[in-house]
Amino acid sequence: MPSLSGYKAELDYSYAPGIFPAMECLLARPERVRRVLLHSGAAGREGTEKLCALARERGIRVEEADRALARISGKENCYAAAVFEKFRDELAPDRPHVLLHQPGDSGNVGTILRTALGFGVEDVALIRPCVDPFDPRTVRASMGSLFRLRLRVYDSFEAYAEEQGERACYPFMLDASVP
Repeated sequence: MPSLSGYKAELDYSYAPGIFPAMECLLARPERVRRVLLHSGAAGREGTEKLCALARERGIRVEEADRALARISGKENCYAAAVFEKFRDELAPDRPHVLLHQPGDSGNVGTILRTALGFGVEDVALIRPCVDPFDPRTVRASMGSLFRLRLRVYDSFEAYAEEQGERACYPFMLDASVP
């Protein structure tokens, strides 16, 4: 297997750091998972055992990679990560979706992805410039919700409106001074 580098947006793969996000990746998009990384200190933990069993069941390689996990997550207490291929989805034409116009914070976007899924909205559109939805910080903040969503990134609001046609959301202003 080739060695893994720290995350870069131009790579065709990313990381789902954390046992729960890695598990969600394996459950929702197993065909995208290249391998699972484990910390040597994770042995014997219930979540780790479930993650390894699921990976083996799906024929996905599991390897010990303490240094890679520290580099990927930037934390000493990251016990697992899934290495996955990035994906691009089409929004479902008959379903509502959330539109995020130029969001700038990975943690906030991850939280919004989790919340959208919690409310039963499975389609999310992002307008550039925006945070990278595949940045491991966004993936971790989403707690793996990213893998259960149809996600589409557009270069501009005009490109989004052109593709979505009548379904496109048009921004409006609320005057906070009006009672």
